[in-house]
Amino acid sequence: MKNQVKNRRTMQAVVFLAFLVMFVSPVFAVTITFEDVAPTGGIVIPVTPYSEGGFTLTNGYEHDSDGIFSSTVSVNSSGSDIFGWCGSCGSTPITLTLAADDGSLFSIESLDATNLAPGYYSTGMGITVTGNLLGGGTVTQDLIFVEDTFTTFYLSSDFADLTSLQIQALFRGADLAMDNIVLNNGASTVPEPSTMILLFSGLAAMAGLGRRKVLQ
Repeated sequence: MKNQVKNRRTMQAVVFLAFLVMFVSPVFAVTITFEDVAPTGGIVIPVTPYSEGGFTLTNGYEHDSDGIFSSTVSVNSSGSDIFGWCGSCGSTPITLTLAADDGSLFSIESLDATNLAPGYYSTGMGITVTGNLLGGGTVTQDLIFVEDTFTTFYLSSDFADLTSLQIQALFRGADLAMDNIVLNNGASTVPEPSTMILLFSGLAAMAGLGRRKVLQ
């Protein structure tokens, strides 16, 4: 009888875990660092489309307007390789687009960014980050630079379940740089409360049925 009760409880636990797997997608952390691409003391231009960690970054402007700068290039004071691009080339603001290679949903936690050219900083310089949401709609956040130094910007928790991410200069006339884009590859969607109530009700019913059978 004890073995029967133990087996039923084990089955209930398996069913519960199976439901969780069905409803909650696994999430994998990815950091895009742009390392080990540019030669020492050199620049790779153009570099887009650029792929790393299961994501691809593309540039909507067909020109030599982006590249990866090694840590030893004079304009790069970050100590690591960085991605730089022209924010003012062309007649319209350049749009960088980031998306998962397999089309899966993702979220962004943070990124490092600054003005690429030292000495050209001005008040209000920065980038606009726009996330395209599952089911339509967007979420936007402006990241304002702090002089000519790399700053880690943390994105709102609303940047979740994204189909793609777009990055633009806040205004033209700026050369921009970014590094260490921290992403979570996977949907953050969890079961609706009504779904969880049904799930737990079903498990409770299974447990009650098991106890009645044991008592008979």
